[in-house]
Amino acid sequence: MALDIIMSLPHNNVKKNFKESSMNVEDGPFNIPKKNPTAADVARLAGVSRTQVSYVLNNNRMEHVSDENKQKILDAAKALGYQPHSYAQSLRRGYSKEFSIFFPAPYTPYINGIIGKVHETGLEDGFSPIQYSFNSYEHKERLYQSLHIMLNKKPFAVFCSLFDLEREELNYMLSQGVKKLLVWDLEQHKDLPTLYVPIYEIGGIIAEHFQRKGYSNIGFIKPSDPLQQRAFELRLTGFKKAWKNKSELKLEILDWPDNYYRPTLEAARLFVKAVRSKGSLPRAIYAYGDDYALPLMTVLHEEDYRIPEDVALMGTDNISYSEMSRPKLTTIQMDVAELGTRAVAMMNHLITDQPLEDKFKEPARPVLIEREST
Repeated sequence: MALDIIMSLPHNNVKKNFKESSMNVEDGPFNIPKKNPTAADVARLAGVSRTQVSYVLNNNRMEHVSDENKQKILDAAKALGYQPHSYAQSLRRGYSKEFSIFFPAPYTPYINGIIGKVHETGLEDGFSPIQYSFNSYEHKERLYQSLHIMLNKKPFAVFCSLFDLEREELNYMLSQGVKKLLVWDLEQHKDLPTLYVPIYEIGGIIAEHFQRKGYSNIGFIKPSDPLQQRAFELRLTGFKKAWKNKSELKLEILDWPDNYYRPTLEAARLFVKAVRSKGSLPRAIYAYGDDYALPLMTVLHEEDYRIPEDVALMGTDNISYSEMSRPKLTTIQMDVAELGTRAVAMMNHLITDQPLEDKFKEPARPVLIEREST
């Protein structure tokens, strides 16, 4: 689409617009050359050697350049609009200044929020977060195609999920020059920096909240997505262990419709129809995630159920829409400090080797966000 738009412009206008834009340079203390600036131009303008320019612009910490000369180089590079040749730098270093993000698509709202936070905050030392996607449900080869495309860019580090990859893939990344790995998982790993998701503890919070509210007829939604089964089982185990006086508990596992790996309004309608065909709805439903709870809430409204008077509803993830629903959704946030912020801190720790802040050394802790739906 973008190419079609460019090609539809009159040729003379294209040249005229390009010429005008190339001359639109901020005034500064230097004379700006017309050609693309090189490292040699930066050195001449700053009055230093090309070697010092290389050290500063390639962020070589092993070689000393005075603060005065470093500032001259940075000022000259900025004034010239100098951009280092990333591919040449990658060849010299053996890796690029890319921190790859490698997750299956489509992303869940929660993964989207974490990745969005990484892009919004940015990384230190000029590193760029770049996303790569794959879908391995039916075509495993697509995972490897995306993996090879990513590795051809020689990323310095990779943020990926042990929900979706095996140790074999992680070892392959390291063998191809990846220096650092950050994994997303449901348990800590001594040999891998881990963005830990406290799933088991979430089950305990669900049990404690429903018991405090006086609900004992509970429905637990089980996703049809095979990648969610491990997380579901951990939540369910945590729930059962935390529930006091188990003789009072009536627990029903409610299967989300097959082939709806991502929740939709259509899937929620099928879900409610299937549950009602077997009897009445449970008094309280844990909907697994907010993205399941919100379409389910819409369908319950369509069927004239009152929330929470007839059916209490609870989710997980605290996505932004959860407090915009009517009623506002009770949910669980995965971490007191948002996991996106934790991910950025851990990425920067891997890049710089600087110590993590104390708050990020502690395991992630989930927190209940109690609203009107329960």
